[in-house]
Amino acid sequence: MTDALRLPLRAGLNQQEITGVLVEPTGTDRFVPDRVTLVFRIGAAECYELSCTVHEEQGLIYLTMHPTPLPD
Repeated sequence: MTDALRLPLRAGLNQQEITGVLVEPTGTDRFVPDRVTLVFRIGAAECYELSCTVHEEQGLIYLTMHPTPLPD
């Protein structure tokens, strides 16, 4: 999925590496102490939301993507 969108993301990237690629997130969520979810808005004409969950030790462990706003 990330290859098709030409996003250089892969498992294990740390928070600094991800923000180096995608700039600053539009939001962050922290549900448990050892990880943070970074939320990004990507695209202009066809906008979508990309969420990256980053573990303190393991780096990027989970990624979701959906159109914004969500379709009806």
